[in-house]
Amino acid sequence: MVFPELAVALAGVLLLAAVGALAIRERARRAVVEARARTAEKRFDLLAGSAASWLWETDAEMRLTWVSHLPGGADPGEVLGRRRDEFPGLEDDRALWQQHQADLAARRGFDDFVFSRDVPGIGRRTVRVSGHPVYDDGGSFRGYRGTGSDVTGEFAAKAEAESAERRLLDAINALSSGFALYTPDDRLALCNRRFTEIYPTIAPVARPGGTFEEIVRMTATTGLVKAALADPEAWVTERLAQHRGDSGSLEMALTDGRFMLVGDHRARDGYRVSIHTDITEVRTREMALALQSSLLSTTIDSIAEALVVVDKDLRLALWNPRYQTLFDLPDWLMQVGMPIATMFRHNAMRGEYGPGDIETLVAGRMALVTSSKVTPYEYTRPNGMVLEVRRSYPAGGGFLTTFADITERKRFENALQSAKEQAELANRAKTAFLANMSHELRTPLNAIIGFAEIIREQLLGPIGTPKYLDYMADIHLSGNHLLEVINDILDLSKVESGHFELLEKTIDLERVLASALRLLGDKAAKGGLTIRSRMPEPRPLIRADERGIKQILLNLLSNSVKFTRPGGVIEVTAELAPDGDLLLIVADTGIGFDLADLPRALAPFGQIDSSLTRRYQGTGLGLPLVNSLTQLHGGRLEFDSKIDVGTRVTVRLPVARVVPFAAVERAALAAEPT
Repeated sequence: MVFPELAVALAGVLLLAAVGALAIRERARRAVVEARARTAEKRFDLLAGSAASWLWETDAEMRLTWVSHLPGGADPGEVLGRRRDEFPGLEDDRALWQQHQADLAARRGFDDFVFSRDVPGIGRRTVRVSGHPVYDDGGSFRGYRGTGSDVTGEFAAKAEAESAERRLLDAINALSSGFALYTPDDRLALCNRRFTEIYPTIAPVARPGGTFEEIVRMTATTGLVKAALADPEAWVTERLAQHRGDSGSLEMALTDGRFMLVGDHRARDGYRVSIHTDITEVRTREMALALQSSLLSTTIDSIAEALVVVDKDLRLALWNPRYQTLFDLPDWLMQVGMPIATMFRHNAMRGEYGPGDIETLVAGRMALVTSSKVTPYEYTRPNGMVLEVRRSYPAGGGFLTTFADITERKRFENALQSAKEQAELANRAKTAFLANMSHELRTPLNAIIGFAEIIREQLLGPIGTPKYLDYMADIHLSGNHLLEVINDILDLSKVESGHFELLEKTIDLERVLASALRLLGDKAAKGGLTIRSRMPEPRPLIRADERGIKQILLNLLSNSVKFTRPGGVIEVTAELAPDGDLLLIVADTGIGFDLADLPRALAPFGQIDSSLTRRYQGTGLGLPLVNSLTQLHGGRLEFDSKIDVGTRVTVRLPVARVVPFAAVERAALAAEPT
């Protein structure tokens, strides 16, 4: 009976001893844990305090609750319990601070926020901080955690301090990119929340210990990646090979429209880090930019003007095909970054800028394009092409130049200007003509009327008085003069209106000339002039309008008779030019004229001396009529004249109008009346 009680007592003692031992061991374990925690905390504080950058935390009211240390050994107590906007000496950009406050109020993370503050005992320091919001397991906002650096001088080397897994996870979770760390045997060690947010369908396998292949296969089979839709297995194989190879990156298009940039990096210890960055916005901008660039390129290529853009370093940046074609530039020269001076030198060497020293020409072109010359201006190329040059100078430097081919427009403008000048000249000539004709027409008409009245009234006696015969001669002379004036006007009007028709036939030039000389012979003789003529042998025959040729000779001879002083000589010559053209030459020793006045003399109704008191009377229609009749025959007039020396007028008729001489034809022509 004693043994059972003793056994019970002994068991109780042993139980108490065991419990005591356990309590002692638990206290010892806790002491060790607490000592290790204190040691870890001291190590953390030591590490945090020794780093060039410092760590900080705030509560939910944005007041600093902890800071590892401050620059220059300043007391952290001066900032604890304060919000950042309560720090002394903050005098930064107000707009920047407002944005920062807005980020804090919206619980947004921020990176590299820089501000300046006064540190007691040290002075003003410039600080750069970054921070991200912290939430507890229930999703409640707990404040901010972040880093700060003194960037007043050169950046201090950043020391990476060991931190607890919790702090490391918080830092990783604060990343805006997805982060995943894989062990050397390709198992997931840890990942942040952003990683699973990017790929929500892989949550079942995105846990520590899960293999990279499981994660990739889940990504492919759930239809998250566009490239994997057609052949998931092939994509998995390619992705595994890429991940297990050397460090690299790839771009993945997701089926929801996002774009991810995935970078795999192998560490020295065999671990692999995978960073997943959302580049949707960047990619969208790139695509929009590519579209805009394509549209811009298409637009530039399609414009008619040549275009070239030169950057601020005076190097070729952009051009369209029209520019290269317009200036016939070789392909080797048309390279982005080609110095514009090299292009100028190439053009100068091939004569684009005219003769001269090459380097001087290049320097001149460089000075032109950098002088901000007012545009547009016109540039005429050696081949006669006229370009309208427009150049603009953007604010960032360089310049843009366009070249428009306005050759045809300039020709049209010149033609219009010439037509305008001709019209003005003709208008002035007609005005002068009317003034001159007032005298030319009235003088013979007054003579005719006056002498006729004298005869009619028999003022000098009865009809038969000899003096009346002289008056009848004057009436006849005045009538002929008036007829000549009217005929000239009518003939020139016919030619100008296109109603003058050539009645062409084969004519004997000698016979036509003889007829003209008979009409003017008496007048020349009365003026004391000598007329000589010379014809080649055999004498030429021409196919022409006989009346027109005779009119040409009469007008030229009449001018020579009118403008040659007594005792002068007039020579009429016909000869064949070396090219076979027929030359009718009327030369005199008259008063001559300045060849600069020739355009006015050839203008209808134009006269070199147009005053009413001019010495030599006339309508001013002689030379214009000669010129028009010559042109109707396909010929042209050539003049050589000197004042007080004489004038030589050559009527050049084309070789096609020269008819080989034949005796039979000459005999037939001789029988025709002139």
